[in-house]
Amino acid sequence: ELYFHGHETPARLERARQAAETAVRLQPELGDAHSALGLFYYFCLQDFERALLELDEARKRSPNDGNVIFYTGLVKRRQGKLEEAIELQKQATVFDPRNPEIWANLGRSYRGQRDFQIAREMFDRALAVSPDEIQFVAEKAETYRAEGDLGAAENLLRGKDLATNQVLLGEIIACLVSQRRFGEAVETLSKALAQNKGNSSRLRIANDKSWLGGL
Repeated sequence: ELYFHGHETPARLERARQAAETAVRLQPELGDAHSALGLFYYFCLQDFERALLELDEARKRSPNDGNVIFYTGLVKRRQGKLEEAIELQKQATVFDPRNPEIWANLGRSYRGQRDFQIAREMFDRALAVSPDEIQFVAEKAETYRAEGDLGAAENLLRGKDLATNQVLLGEIIACLVSQRRFGEAVETLSKALAQNKGNSSRLRIANDKSWLGGL
């Protein structure tokens, strides 16, 4: 997951490969081992077909493992198979109903179908489990913006701490830009850069500055 989320070094790739392959070698009948190898193919190589083969092996051995079903749905979504992805993610909620990431990803999948109302219901389910996860609020706001209801989006975002989440900041800026409130967008982004000075990665600071330059 670290490799997938911006830490793409050859050393980390090799460590992930060795860990997953060793797990399968040590216990080839263990569902978790095949799940780990499937996630290596998904997160690190983006080899979706091989990922599905390993996840299928994992599911044969651990049919009630909600994470295996959930990740299978994520791979299907990457392949553009939204209907299959949604059905799998719904199945995963039966086995792991207290996992906010499953509900949030259902919201993202319905958002991909432009079924905004159901997407918001899924984000609400995620927030019911994890009320402090500000990214879910930002993603729910994005569904309103996608519909053109900028007032509803802005109401959800009002008063939120800019420094808490990059997705939140991006959605606040997008709402302001969509309303052509460029001065406020520049002021908001400049404030966020000042808040995050010394506390953010160089990549995030560079990203924020690129937004500022675009405005």
